Amino acid sequence: MRILVTRPKNQATQLVDDLHSAGYQTHCLPLLSIVPIPFSDREISQSVEIIKSSDKIIAVSANAARQSLVLLEQAENAQPLFSIGPSTADIFREQGYEVRIPAGSFNSETLLKLPEFASIKGQTVTILCGQGGRDYLEEKLADSGAKVRRVELYTREPLDVEALDIERMEIPDVLTAMSGDTVEALARALDMTGRGEWKSLTLVVPGKRVRAIAEGLGFDQVIAADKPTTEGLINALRKMQKKSGNSSASDSQAV
Repeated sequence: MRILVTRPKNQATQLVDDLHSAGYQTHCLPLLSIVPIPFSDREISQSVEIIKSSDKIIAVSANAARQSLVLLEQAENAQPLFSIGPSTADIFREQGYEVRIPAGSFNSETLLKLPEFASIKGQTVTILCGQGGRDYLEEKLADSGAKVRRVELYTREPLDVEALDIERMEIPDVLTAMSGDTVEALARALDMTGRGEWKSLTLVVPGKRVRAIAEGLGFDQVIAADKPTTEGLINALRKMQKKSGNSSASDSQAV
C-alpha cells in the first residue's frame, strides 16, 4: 500500500521511517513550511515576562514546543507546562521539564478535562502556538474565567503548488493529512493541478474535527484516527486494511 505523506519536510522523516517499518510504501508531498517568527530583543523580553507571570502554560504543537525552548530557558523553568500530545511533551521532557498531557485522545477537549483545569477562574493561561490555528482552546479557557494570552511562535506557509509536480505523481492508495491546515493545503493543491479525482481516495486525518474540515472540502472517504500520532495513523491504516479484507472475503462468499 502506497501512502502519501504531506507533513512539512523537516517533520516527515520519522513518520516515513515508521510507515516503512510497518510495511507501507510512501511518497512525500510536503504542502506547508513551518517558518519561525523572528523576534526582536524587546519581543523576546515581553514574551518571557508573559510566560513568567503565567499560572499555566500550554503548548499546542511540537513546533510550538521547539520554538518556545529559548523563552522557557530565560523564564527560568516556568511551570506548570501542559501539551496536547506526547510528541510535544517529549520535546519538553528532553530538556528536563515536567509536562502534563491528557489521557486517551490527544486534543484540546481532553486536555481541558484534566483536574488542573477544573477551576481556573482568575488564572492566567498562556498558549504557545503558531499564527492562526484553532480558537477552541482559547475560547473555552476564557469561558471558564481564565485570562488567556497567546505567544505566537511560527507561521505555516503553503509551498508553491506548481513546484510540487503533482501531475506526474503516481496515484497513491491512501492520502494523509495531520492537521486542518494541511487538509486545506492538500485540497487547494489538488484543485489547482487538475487532480481533483484524488479527493475520492481514502484520506486519513487526526480526529473528528479535521475529518469535518476534509469532508467540507469535498473528500469522499475520510477516516479519523483515534490519536493525532504516528501510532494512531498506522492503527487507522491497519483497521482500514482489515475492514477492506473482510469486505472482499464477504463479496467472494456472496459470489
